[in-house]
Amino acid sequence: MKIKRLLAFVISVAMIVGMVPTFVFAKEIDLEADEPETTQSSEAEEEDGEEPEEKEEPESEEDEPSADEPDEVFEFGEKPSEVPSETDSKAALGGRIGKSKVYWSFSGSTLTVYGKGKMPAWKSAESVPWHNLRSQIKYVYVRAGVSSIGNHAFRGLNLKGGMVYSRPRGKYALKSIGAYAFAGTNAKVFNFKTLKSIGAHAYENSGQRSITLPKNVKSLGAYAFAGNPYLTYVKFNKKVKTIPICCFAGCGFKSITLPKQIKTIGASAFASCSDLTSVKLGKNVKKIGSYAFAGCINLKSFTVPSKVKAIAEGTFIECKNLTSVRLHKKVSSIGKGAFSECASLTSISIPGKVKAISDSAFAYSGLTSVRIPGSVKTIGTTAFAFCSKLASVSIPGSVKTISYGAFAFTALTSVVIPGSVTKIDELAFCNCSKLSDVTIKYGVKNISRGAFKDCVALKSITIPSSVTTLGDSVFDGCSGIAIRLTNELKTAFPNAFAGIAGTPSFIDLKENTIAVTGKLATVKAKKVKKKAQKITASKLYTFTEPGIGSHRFAKASGNKKITVASNGNITVKKKLKKGTYTVRVKVLATGDQAYRDSGWQIVTVKVKVK
Repeated sequence: MKIKRLLAFVISVAMIVGMVPTFVFAKEIDLEADEPETTQSSEAEEEDGEEPEEKEEPESEEDEPSADEPDEVFEFGEKPSEVPSETDSKAALGGRIGKSKVYWSFSGSTLTVYGKGKMPAWKSAESVPWHNLRSQIKYVYVRAGVSSIGNHAFRGLNLKGGMVYSRPRGKYALKSIGAYAFAGTNAKVFNFKTLKSIGAHAYENSGQRSITLPKNVKSLGAYAFAGNPYLTYVKFNKKVKTIPICCFAGCGFKSITLPKQIKTIGASAFASCSDLTSVKLGKNVKKIGSYAFAGCINLKSFTVPSKVKAIAEGTFIECKNLTSVRLHKKVSSIGKGAFSECASLTSISIPGKVKAISDSAFAYSGLTSVRIPGSVKTIGTTAFAFCSKLASVSIPGSVKTISYGAFAFTALTSVVIPGSVTKIDELAFCNCSKLSDVTIKYGVKNISRGAFKDCVALKSITIPSSVTTLGDSVFDGCSGIAIRLTNELKTAFPNAFAGIAGTPSFIDLKENTIAVTGKLATVKAKKVKKKAQKITASKLYTFTEPGIGSHRFAKASGNKKITVASNGNITVKKKLKKGTYTVRVKVLATGDQAYRDSGWQIVTVKVKVK
C-alpha cells in the first residue's frame, strides 16, 4: 500500500514539473507581443546596408554595440526619483506611439519613452500623446534605442530634470532632435557623438546658458537656439558650415568668434543679441544674410570678410553703438537699410565697386560726411535721409538718379549735382534747413515735385537750360529765393514755383553763342592695324568764340569705327582701312549761373588713315 502511495506522489510531481516550462514560455510570448523588439539579431537585420560614419569616426561593421560598450547618457536638472520599467504595471498611462516601434509610459511625474527607432514628426504639441499630461510631467526619461526625438515631443514642459540615453552606434543610436522638441523647456543640448542634426526651434526659449555642439552635428535648424537671453557661450564643432535663419537671435553673447569652416550666416542669425559688443568671422564666410546683426545695440565694430561681396538688407539696422565698419574692396552692393539707425557711425568708406546706394541704406545714421564712389549710378529712396549730422556729400559724375527723399532732413550746407543726373526726384533735398548753396550742372533734365521743399536757407539757384521738366512746388517753403532760368521754362511750368514764401525773383539766363571749326587729323595705318588710336580734342577743333561754360560733344554722323567722346576726343578703332573719313560732330557750351547753353552746333572734322 505504501509503495502504491509513493508511486502516485512521484507521478504527480513529475506532471507538475512537466507543466512549468510550458506556462513560463507562454507568458514570455505574451510579454514580447506587448513590448517593442529588443533582440540584437532583429536589429542587425534592419541595420544591414547602413553607410559608415565619416573617416574620423568610422562606424563599426557590427550593427549593434557589444555588451561591454555602455550606452551614452545625458542628464539635466534633477534625476527622476523613480523610473518605471517599460512593463511596469503601476504606470498610469502609456502605449505604442502610432505605428512606430516606440512606446511611452507615465507614472508619478515621470514620462518614459522607450523602444526602437524614430519618434513621429508631430505637427504640433497638441498632437503628442502625452499632451494632456504636460502639467504633471516633471521628468523625462528616454531609453536607449530611440533614434530620434520627434517634433514637438517635449515642447513647453516645465521639467525639473531628465535622463536621455543613446546607443553608442548603430541604427538605434540617437541621431536627431526634431523641430520644437525641447522648445520652452530647460533641457540642455545632448552632447552625444551620434547626434547629427538639431531641428528648427529645437531649443528655442529653453534657458540655455552655454552650448557645446556635438562633434558630428552638421545641421542646425532655423531658430534652433533663439530666444535664450542667458546663452553667452557656444563651442562650435568642425562640421557646421551654416548658421541658419535666426539660429541665435535674442541670445546673450558678449562676443562671437566663428570657426573657419563657417561659410554662411543666415538671415537674422544673431539679430537682437543686445549684449554683443564684438564679432570675429572666419575668412571663409561668403554670405551674411539680411538682418543678420540687426538690433545688436552694443556692437562696436565690424570687419566684413574678404569673400563677402554684398551687404544684405538690414544687416546692421539699429546697431546704435556701431562706430567702425570695414568694407572690403570686393563689396559691390549695399542693401536696403543696411546701416539704417546706426547713430554712432560717423564715417564709412564705400568701396569702388558699389553700383547703387540702396533705399534707406544709411538713413538715420550718424554720418557727418560721405564720398560716393564713381561706380555708383543710383542713390536710392531716402538713402541718407534723416542723417541729422550729414553736412557734406560728394556726388560723382556717374550718378544718374537721385531718388525720392535721398538727402531729406540732413544738415547739408552745399551740394553740387553733376550733369550726369537726369532726374532729381521728389523731395530729394526737402527740409535741408542749412542748405544755402546748390549748383545744378548742365545735363540735369528733370527736377521733381518738392525737390527743395523747405530749404529755408536757400536764397538763390540757377536752373540750367538742359532742364526740360519741373515738378509742382519745387521750392515750396523757401523764402524770397532768386531763381535763374530761361523764360521758356518759367512759362511752361508755372506751378513749379507755388508755395514760395515772400516774393521770388526770376532772372532770365543770357544768351550764349559759340563759333567753332573742324580740322583734319591724321593717324598711321600701321598703328591702327595693331590697336585703336585716340585723337585729342585740341587737334580736332578750333574755337573762335568759345562761349560760356564747358564744352560738350556728341557724334552726329560718320563711320561706325570712329567714335566721339563727350569731351571731344575721337577714337579710331582697330583695323580701320586707309582713307579719309568725314565725321560730323555736335558741340555745345553749357553756360553757367548767368548764361544758358549755346545750343548744339554742327562741325565737320576729317580723319585720315594713311
